[in-house]
Amino acid sequence: MEYLDGHFQTDKIAKLTEFARFIGRYDIISLKNEIKTNNGNTLVQAERTITEKFMKSLLTRDDLVIDQFIIKNTENLKAAIASKITKEFEAKLDLAEFSFCAYLLNKKPLDIRRIVRTTLNNKFFLGYVTNQFFNETHIVEHLTEIALTSLGLINSISKDVTYSDFSNIFMAAFLHDYSIGDDKNWETFDDFAALHDHDKDSAAAVSDKELPSIVPEIILTNNKLRITFQGNDNEQWYANNTELSSTILNLAEYFSFLKREANRDKPESDEMPIVIYQLSLATEKGYFPKHLVGVFENHYSKYNFYFQYGARIGAIEAKCILNDLARAYPKPKATQLLCKDSSEECVHRIISQPLKVVSDKITKDKIFEQLNSGWYDKCNFSDSLPNPPEKF
Repeated sequence: MEYLDGHFQTDKIAKLTEFARFIGRYDIISLKNEIKTNNGNTLVQAERTITEKFMKSLLTRDDLVIDQFIIKNTENLKAAIASKITKEFEAKLDLAEFSFCAYLLNKKPLDIRRIVRTTLNNKFFLGYVTNQFFNETHIVEHLTEIALTSLGLINSISKDVTYSDFSNIFMAAFLHDYSIGDDKNWETFDDFAALHDHDKDSAAAVSDKELPSIVPEIILTNNKLRITFQGNDNEQWYANNTELSSTILNLAEYFSFLKREANRDKPESDEMPIVIYQLSLATEKGYFPKHLVGVFENHYSKYNFYFQYGARIGAIEAKCILNDLARAYPKPKATQLLCKDSSEECVHRIISQPLKVVSDKITKDKIFEQLNSGWYDKCNFSDSLPNPPEKF
């Protein structure tokens, strides 16, 4: 099933029956074109509703003219799709892997039905979302998680968000990987090592669609880690709701990325300690506002020690007076603080005790980066490092 020129269409009768089954209604499926046999007989006239029994009978025929079957847009069709997609999002909140989303959206209730139905009034968004769920794409679970997490975060930390803001961030979150969504290996592009710029590509790709102009703006800075909030303890850390939405989308994406990477490394263990540690480390170094990350700490309170440990490591690395060159090593159980670049003079560098790093691990997270193999000078701030946890 494809969504072209504002219509759902396919060249396979089987896809029509699947689509009817997907939305739970056969009685509202009608085509803009006729269905004919090879000898010219008309089996179904244009714009006539096709019954379930007759549609299934078409599956047994081998004399149909192969053509594009274009489903007619009707209010009943739109309502059925909206109902189905709304249920898809709501159903996710009952799943364990969506527990954080559920926590956010239950702590401060939000009318998700209203938001989903409002966004589906946009023809392009309706087609994209419906196709993602109907075709069960590789990326749909990820897009759903990011959309719901973004809604929960913006609802939890801001008092001045309108339903237009909710709709905009919801659409941006579901479209943020638009340029890689058709690739079954999308995860290889979805990293934080600045190796790809698919967020820019996604923003450009949807900018010519009939969407609110703020949606591509929100997407544009997704999947980018910048030191922006270092030393900013002001609760109103954002200039406007576009900046707020963009930062929230970036955080939701980073959190999902950390869980995915941790689960890939140790699929049989609890991945949250390392995830919480890395999230806390990035926040302390200024990549995310502390006010925004506080909701993670509240929900994952059992991992409070890892929050504190990550924050401490981040604070020590942030002491570097030469533009973020200090790196705790090895991570996550750091025992030394090393200087990434010994070419500049620094009063805190201990040149008499170099340490050799042997590493062949390639990381996709520049916050949690592994140092390249070679010799590094130690830093005086090593004495400030906290005792690491027994295990991650």
